[in-house]
Amino acid sequence: MKHVTWPIVVVVIAVLAALAALFGLEQDPTMRQQMLGNFDTIVTFILGLGAGAGAGATAGYAGGYLRGHSAGRAEGRSAAESARQAETAAAPVDAVRRAAEVVRVAADESDRAADDARAAATALRIAAEEGRAVAELQRSLLVEMRRSAGGPQDGAAWQGGRTGAPNISVQR
Repeated sequence: MKHVTWPIVVVVIAVLAALAALFGLEQDPTMRQQMLGNFDTIVTFILGLGAGAGAGATAGYAGGYLRGHSAGRAEGRSAAESARQAETAAAPVDAVRRAAEVVRVAADESDRAADDARAAATALRIAAEEGRAVAELQRSLLVEMRRSAGGPQDGAAWQGGRTGAPNISVQR
């Protein structure tokens, strides 16, 4: 999972940086308004993707934990049966060594799963923080654009570029 997560994070950050750079370089107000509409869609998509990835990571971690826990219980039962058999008869040393190896491998796998879950949670937290930063940048750019545009001279409302968006007037 680590091998897939980081390239996705890099691509998302690169797309957002490219859009932010394009927005900063564009001088046409109608094109800027269209780009703001694109920002809304992309940020919503990225936040949804991050939430889905977080839910998937959580479900994967929980599933692995439950599987490991049930395997541990099964190994515990088999170890208890082996102990009972050892009391009645001498248990073969190889069977005990194999059981110990199985328990060790299960513990190693659960540690790796926990590390992967922590790494995924950290990546999701970083992506959420970057999404919030992009949203804040978008808000500040919108405010600055409205400030610099000044609005129409006759006092009419300045119309947004998206359909279904609230009409926001900028009057001075």
